[in-house]
Amino acid sequence: MRAGSLGERMGRVMRVERPQGLDLQLLKKGEFSAVRMTNLAPNHGFVGPLPREDAFLLSLQFREFTAHDLWVETRSVKTQPSPVGTFTSVDLRTEVQAYIRDPFDSLHLYIQQNALRALVEEEGLQNVDELRVGAGVVVNDPVVRNLGAALLPALAEPQAAAALFVEHVAIALHLHLAQKYGSSELPARPVRGTLAPWQERRAKEFMLASMGGDATLTELARECGLSRSHFARAFKATTGLSPHRWLQARRVERARDMLIASSIPLGEIARQLGFADQSHFTRVFRRSLGETPRAWRRTRGG
Repeated sequence: MRAGSLGERMGRVMRVERPQGLDLQLLKKGEFSAVRMTNLAPNHGFVGPLPREDAFLLSLQFREFTAHDLWVETRSVKTQPSPVGTFTSVDLRTEVQAYIRDPFDSLHLYIQQNALRALVEEEGLQNVDELRVGAGVVVNDPVVRNLGAALLPALAEPQAAAALFVEHVAIALHLHLAQKYGSSELPARPVRGTLAPWQERRAKEFMLASMGGDATLTELARECGLSRSHFARAFKATTGLSPHRWLQARRVERARDMLIASSIPLGEIARQLGFADQSHFTRVFRRSLGETPRAWRRTRGG
């Protein structure tokens, strides 16, 4: 699915202009997408049907959502009020339509079955063919709520979203859904430890060598011979930081040195170090060091 396609399609189906959207490749056999849509006007009306796909659509509410009617395969489905922080799920293999009377602010998480199957296979777990969440059922799950909220800054500024970060969140989301709502019981996994010294060294070398690009969790895990979720857990246990946070700290350190030792323009430093643009570089630098790059250079004679 091409970038932006879910946002465009959901926007047409939901009749919301210019939905914020984030489409990023998650797995070789699947894809993760998230689209936040907001409409504060009442009586939005009839929406759907949603395109049929081998996937699920989770709708996480950031505004209480009470008044709507739902049909699955033309059958009316009883709905419940959805408080802030709860989610509902629909199986996109079925035809889904709705009539919406309430204003809404929802984050729609697109979960491909291929992605679930690939992840559990990679983890050595049992296959997952479906999610045990009935249409119209409201679920209060703090893990889904927190992972969805973690994606909001990326949705607001998708051009600055690091693939390493989004993939990390998406894998955590998929694994949680597979374990809690999967169609078969998954065995408990033993607690994993830290990276071996060679794995830590290789992962850091790989990230530093690709500092100007956008390393992915898939690439890092492959370099270390681990599954992605195992690598992410072990890297944080080893360094105290997620791979994304570790790499961001190294980029700020490199930028600090370049500002002092050279007269390279800020936009060029941002480009060389893999920031989306100069404004993104400035925000990350100031959040880390309390000063803008320009002020840092001026006060230190760079």
